[in-house]
Amino acid sequence: MMKRKRKISLPLEEKDNQVSITEAAKISKVTRQAIYVAIKQNKLSAKKDDKHWSIKIADLEAYHETKYCRSKS
Repeated sequence: MMKRKRKISLPLEEKDNQVSITEAAKISKVTRQAIYVAIKQNKLSAKKDDKHWSIKIADLEAYHETKYCRSKS
């Protein structure tokens, strides 16, 4: 049985902006820690401004697509 890919639903005001790690976690329906780990493993690109991380929506969508398309070995 093939799993369906989940579609990310974004609030209207965030569609052309960047989001924080907390917002990215809520959008992706994962924990903040999972987002941190993805950044550390270079699976998700993000920028850190002083204390705060920001993630581009396009990068979050790309991560979401690659996260759920794993090939069998």
